[in-house]
Amino acid sequence: MARDIETMIDIHAPVADIWRILIDLPRYPEWNPLVVRVSGSLTVGKRLDVAVRLPGRRPMSFSPILIAMTPEREFRWVGTFGISALFAGEHSFRLIPESNGAIRFEHSERFTGFLPLFMGLHWYERVRQGFESMNHALKKRAETLEK
Repeated sequence: MARDIETMIDIHAPVADIWRILIDLPRYPEWNPLVVRVSGSLTVGKRLDVAVRLPGRRPMSFSPILIAMTPEREFRWVGTFGISALFAGEHSFRLIPESNGAIRFEHSERFTGFLPLFMGLHWYERVRQGFESMNHALKKRAETLEK
């Protein structure tokens, strides 16, 4: 059984600007309230070092593997706790051009394994709130970039 969290926001900025923000890993602490640290190579198959802070919680660190990287379209990583049958989370950032000129930022995660069955709805709501806070921070940063 899987649990999905899917969020989105429309950003009125060029896709290249949004993408530059998303792949500028060292600057995440400047603007990102959810992913407070991320480092590593944005190369498929390589591990990243990530710390996330859910609302009202301390940062949690993990080392996911980058599983997809398509410039100006998406990047995804998957992290596990123990073996994937116990817990896996596939985190996705996607940029989709809209007909009105905006770029839709889709931010999601699919949780699979045994442990997600026992994580309460309150925990999933905190994750959703964290995603939403990052979405709004990305929108603000992209739409206020000096051209």
